[in-house]
Amino acid sequence: MLNPLMLLSDAATIAWKDLTEFRRNRITLIFSIIMPILMIGMIGLIFQDSTSALNNIPIGLIANDNGAFGEQVASMIQTIATESGAIQIVQVSAQSEVKDLILTG
Repeated sequence: MLNPLMLLSDAATIAWKDLTEFRRNRITLIFSIIMPILMIGMIGLIFQDSTSALNNIPIGLIANDNGAFGEQVASMIQTIATESGAIQIVQVSAQSEVKDLILTG
């Protein structure tokens, strides 16, 4: 049976070795500090106005399942659409109609 204290000791030894190697390589150290800061800035610039960008997204709903479960799922999607305001349900009858709506915008 494995001793938990030995496992922790071995893990700490490996972590210390990796941190020592990481500290010695200056380029890796610099990029590991600079890159996350740059990525945070880029994501902040990309998603500045994220609250208004995700409103009234049209979603096509094809209800091919006429059973109780299909109707329940469709009504749940309708409820989510009316409560959140982020999506707008467009009732369609066939996949070809959805493709046409996507192509026309």
